[in-house]
Amino acid sequence: MNEPLPASASTAPPSFADISSLIRSDTAFALDLYAELSAKEGNLFCSPFSISAALAMTFAGSRGRTAEQMAQALLFDLPPERIHAAFKSLTENLHAAGTGKGCYLEIANGLWGQKGTGFLPEYLGLARRYYDAALKELDFEADPAEASDAINRWVSQKTQGRIERLLEKLESSTRLVLTNAVYFKGRWSCPFDKSSTSDQKFHVRPDKAVLTPFMFRQDDLDYHEGDDFRALSIPYDGPLSMVVLLPKEPFGLANMEKSLSADKLDRALTQLKTREVKLYLPKFRVESSFLLSDQLKSLGMAESFDRQAADFSGMNGKKAPDAAALFISECVHKSFIDVNEEETEAAAATAVEMLSLGACLEPLEPEPIEFRADHPFLFLIRDNRTRAILFLGRVAQLGEG
Repeated sequence: MNEPLPASASTAPPSFADISSLIRSDTAFALDLYAELSAKEGNLFCSPFSISAALAMTFAGSRGRTAEQMAQALLFDLPPERIHAAFKSLTENLHAAGTGKGCYLEIANGLWGQKGTGFLPEYLGLARRYYDAALKELDFEADPAEASDAINRWVSQKTQGRIERLLEKLESSTRLVLTNAVYFKGRWSCPFDKSSTSDQKFHVRPDKAVLTPFMFRQDDLDYHEGDDFRALSIPYDGPLSMVVLLPKEPFGLANMEKSLSADKLDRALTQLKTREVKLYLPKFRVESSFLLSDQLKSLGMAESFDRQAADFSGMNGKKAPDAAALFISECVHKSFIDVNEEETEAAAATAVEMLSLGACLEPLEPEPIEFRADHPFLFLIRDNRTRAILFLGRVAQLGEG
C-alpha cells in the first residue's frame, strides 16, 4: 500500500542499488508498453522515461489497491519512499549527461490543478521535492480551452517547439493534469559525412522497397551479434548513444519484438564489443501520438481509470463515492525524433489527466563488419552510464509520408 512518505525520506539519499532497481523497472515497463503499442503497424516512437515519470508522480498520490496495481504495472520493486528518491537522483544524473558541449537534455515536470481545489500539502511537497513539480492553478471549470492552451504552451517551451499541442480541449471537470517533458539534442561524436549520403533501397516488405537517403561512416563502434538480431551502439558527443537493433531476418522485426525482454536486451548491451564497422543508416524522422489508457489498463492498472474504484486520496484526501474523488481519465503521449548526418533531435511529452467523480574491449577484427539498416529495425537512446532508456522506437517504413 502506498502510504505517505516518512519525514526522514526527504533527507535519505538513494543508494546505487535503488537507482539500479528503478532503471531495471523502467526498462521492463518500457518493453511491456512497447509490446502493447507495437500491434499498430508502421513507425513508432516514444519516451518510456517520460511516461514512467508522469505515472510515478501520479502513483505518489494513489492508495490501497489502486497503488498496488500501479506498482505492479510499472514493475516497481521498491517501497514508495525509495522510488521517488531514486527518480530524483536518476533525473539529476540524466541532466548531468546532457550538459556537455555537443549534447543538451532537459527534463521537466509540472502539476496543473483546478483553482481552489484543496490538494494535500504532503502531496504537493513530495511532487516539488522529488520531481521539481510546483502546482500551477488553472480554471478548468470556467475556461477549459485556456487551461489546455496554458499547458500546451509550457510543453512547447520545454520541448523547443517540437511538441506544440499535447492536449486538446480538456473537460471542465478536470481537476489535475500531471505533465512530463523530455527534450534531447545531441551531436554524433563523429558526424556522418554528408557527401557520403546516397539514395539506397529500404525494404519495407518482401514485395516493396523505397529509395531513401542512407548515411555512411566507417568507424570503430560497439557491436554485438545475437541469435536473432545485431546490435550497434552509435555514440553522441557525451555519455548518451543510439543503439540500433537490426533483425538478422530482413522481415523478422515482429518476431524480434515478441521475444525481446529486459533481460535479453541487457545481455546484448553488456556484450557490446568494439569492432570496425561499415555503417549504413537511413536518415529518418518520426512523430507519434498515443492515448495510453487502454494499454495501461491491459498492463494491470485498470482501477486507476475506474471512477467508482480509483483511490487517489493521497492527492486531495477524497475517495469514492465522494464527488471530489479523483480518477485518471486519460494518459496522453506525443513524441518526435529527427536523425541526420550531424545530430539527433528528440522530444516527448506525457500528460496524465485526472477528473473528479462529480563493455570490455577486444582486439579489432581485421575485416570490418557491414551493418546495413536497410529493413525494419528497432532503436533506442540511452545513457551509457546509468543504462536508462530515454527513447524507444522502430523504423518500419521510409519515404512514404
